[in-house]
Amino acid sequence: MKDDDFAMNADLEKRIVTELQLILARHSTEPLQHFLSHLVEALGIEPLELAAALLFVDPAILIACAEANTKAIEIANKELPLIIEDDSTLDPLKQQIKAILKPSEPKPEKLKMVRYRLEVGRKHDVSIEDIKNILINESGVERAKIGYMDIRNHYTLIDLPNGMPTDIFQHLQSVELNQQLLQIKRVNSSRKRQWQRRKNSNDKPPSKDPRDSQASI
Repeated sequence: MKDDDFAMNADLEKRIVTELQLILARHSTEPLQHFLSHLVEALGIEPLELAAALLFVDPAILIACAEANTKAIEIANKELPLIIEDDSTLDPLKQQIKAILKPSEPKPEKLKMVRYRLEVGRKHDVSIEDIKNILINESGVERAKIGYMDIRNHYTLIDLPNGMPTDIFQHLQSVELNQQLLQIKRVNSSRKRQWQRRKNSNDKPPSKDPRDSQASI
């Protein structure tokens, strides 16, 4: 940590301490202490944890909860036990604090995909939906997990999740779509890279050969 950063943080801390000292000198915090004690008990957390979570809470929600419990605060000012008649007024605040304290869910791992070849294509009058539906029905794969698909004239390339069981793989070889066997095959990595290079080269505009221009002169 740099000295400048430490000095800036120390200055900020001093300003906060001074502001809090003024608040404590001018206002009675006892009603709010009862209010916060109720939250601590309702949430089942430590007071320090609640204090940290409140820093992230929308001030509008805090104000709304405070206004909804004006009657309870007035009772506390008379040194009577705090009574919250309608606990539902705290629900928005509780939910927001619970959301802040909830541990973040781990990000789902990126699904590893494997490319397969199906021996059905445009000449067999099949569509993307036809292929997806038969794979879902026959293999149990989730629709959302079916990846890239490229329907060619005589065959189709498709990406499916890694780890297809052997019995499912063998079953799909004998499944028919429009009276044509799928005969699923796994595309090896080298072929996949070659296919991708050919596809990329086909997308580029043809380069002009200098000999063509000389021949036209």
